[in-house]
Amino acid sequence: MRTPSMLAAALLLAGAIGCAHKAAVPRDPRPHPAVLEAQAHFTFAGHPIPPCFLTDFAGGPDADDFGTAPVGNRISAVAVQGLFDVKESYNDWELDPIIDDNGVHWVNARHREDPAFCFGYRFLGTTPSGVTVVETYGRTGGSGTFLGAMFLRFEMQTVSVAKKDRKDRLVMRFLDEYTWGDRVYRDLKLTGNTLWLGPSHTDIPAYQIDTEPERTVLID
Repeated sequence: MRTPSMLAAALLLAGAIGCAHKAAVPRDPRPHPAVLEAQAHFTFAGHPIPPCFLTDFAGGPDADDFGTAPVGNRISAVAVQGLFDVKESYNDWELDPIIDDNGVHWVNARHREDPAFCFGYRFLGTTPSGVTVVETYGRTGGSGTFLGAMFLRFEMQTVSVAKKDRKDRLVMRFLDEYTWGDRVYRDLKLTGNTLWLGPSHTDIPAYQIDTEPERTVLID
């Protein structure tokens, strides 16, 4: 007759043997190729990511809170492939030719009815921890020009509720943003996980109050 302690030992042994035959399959630690491409080049399938994401993170095209709500407050992530469907999804926007600025590309989106209304970015790089940094600028139709830095993260997302229809898509998520003010300019450089912000400057005397000396930002 088995005692309770003998029975417990037998159950533990059976569980251990069962687990030995059902070893967990280790997850592939390598990022998805689409994530690696976006982190390295800020492209999707070989094409620069359209700047329409800037308008999404600022509230979305034609949104009531556009330009007034905190950036990334209402829309904090976008599916990257959807940004390429400009004619259908962003019928008031068109892409400018890519500008080569000493080997670094500016990519711009311009409003068809008001060409002065435009957004653009310059890809700076991705930190070892996976935070992607772009220099951004926006003009809302007047003389104002607002520049800054935006911090993003790329990840894969599985969509569909039916298992047979599931697929992965690349998602770009808003993390944070720095801005310098209207027509205040500064040089930016990303090295490893450190973003260097050069001294800011402006040609408008009234905006001199918004300038600041150079500084560095450590990105965790």
